Amino acid sequence: MQYTNRVDFRQSEITYALNEAGVDSNVGLLPYKDITAIHLSFEPTKYYINIYKCAIIAKNRSFTLSNRRYISIGNFDYQSADYTTFVRALHTNLTQQNTEFTCGKNKSRYWLELPIAIIGFSILFFTISVFAIPIVGVLFLAIILYKLVPYYKRNKPETYTPDHIPINLLPTS
Repeated sequence: MQYTNRVDFRQSEITYALNEAGVDSNVGLLPYKDITAIHLSFEPTKYYINIYKCAIIAKNRSFTLSNRRYISIGNFDYQSADYTTFVRALHTNLTQQNTEFTCGKNKSRYWLELPIAIIGFSILFFTISVFAIPIVGVLFLAIILYKLVPYYKRNKPETYTPDHIPINLLPTS
């Protein structure tokens, strides 16, 4: 099982291969026994909404895989099916290891961001409804809820087991 990825312009393209000993790549072998944690996340941007990441954290190094491969400025290749297959295979190979599996945002960041977003958008909704046309406020609120509710549901900080990977933290295609 192989996966080639380049997360951003700062790194070169790396091919990762899963074998019996660990995760092998251009930078060397990372034995499964040295992997201390796997962290899955959903990290959309303003322009790209379908970005998933898998951070592999080991005793002496860490790296991140993404379903989106950087090609050049503003040019990305989505390889969601290969990414999902690789991440599932990695989890299968780590079932017998003492690895922590987490997903979502950092707990303190999540619980700080959520109330701020709720209060901020409530104030904005109230302001638009009172000082502008109320229907505009309702439409604005509907659009925000349509975007934010799934985002915060996906990014709720959790732990999971390697045989029950949260389905909403893997790309669907």
